[in-house]
Amino acid sequence: MNRRLLGALMAFLLLLPLLVASCSDDDDNGPPTGPGEEVEVPEIPQAEINTQVDFQSQDQTAQQAQAMVQGQLAAAQGLTAISSGLLNPLEQAQWTEAGEDCARWSYTQEGCTATYEVCETQTGYEWTFTLHGTCIEGQSPLDNWVAWRGTTNADGTSGTFVWYELNSTAVGGAWTWSYNPTENSGNWSFYEGEIDPGNLIATMDWMQSADGTQTIVWTIPGESKWETTVSANGRVGTMEFYDWVVLGQTWRLQMEIDWDNGSGSWTTYDNQGEVIDTQTW
Repeated sequence: MNRRLLGALMAFLLLLPLLVASCSDDDDNGPPTGPGEEVEVPEIPQAEINTQVDFQSQDQTAQQAQAMVQGQLAAAQGLTAISSGLLNPLEQAQWTEAGEDCARWSYTQEGCTATYEVCETQTGYEWTFTLHGTCIEGQSPLDNWVAWRGTTNADGTSGTFVWYELNSTAVGGAWTWSYNPTENSGNWSFYEGEIDPGNLIATMDWMQSADGTQTIVWTIPGESKWETTVSANGRVGTMEFYDWVVLGQTWRLQMEIDWDNGSGSWTTYDNQGEVIDTQTW
């Protein structure tokens, strides 16, 4: 269930840039060329997750293990980038006034109008993205449908986004983030529906130490977890996969991959913690 919900979230996030791109080409219906409001859009910093692991081995098992680790890290990197990705189109925005402390930017192409609105608050910014018209092939025209809303603090290091089911006011899901560039750490939380502890479906924690070693923990509460530690050069590390034991209310190790400058191992465990199989290189 949780994996399907996360898949739906990622599919929706992939859809939005396509909608934006379809409306943003330079033509007669493109963004306005006249002067607009000067709006300072905060950049949302991203954790620089190291996905370039190097097992330094051509062994088939090592290559398979390396691909698995890289895949998990790449997914983690993508999840830290989704918030900034939704604001990327605003780099060339030409704003117009939309009331006190608010500005708006709209553009239209082929019958689809996309509108960003940003309002300054005491703590940062509030964002809204709306679509109107024939924006999705095969779908009925949208009537000023709010696709997502969000908030960010002044420097973009924390915030929230809520997205809605297609052509609906029903909340499809949400996520929050808190990133500390000074301490090189951050947390991302994902929700089914509104932002509420009871709706939490996944979290990701990231930390980078002074020597560049990174630790990432991806957790689906009450179901599964993986934890990876990778050196700065990607040549040393470990990835562990756990499942949740309801009876004992604890995490149980299921699989472990270790690598260290050309050597390593891939070990799987049974439900009693006994080794099922170990492959080395």
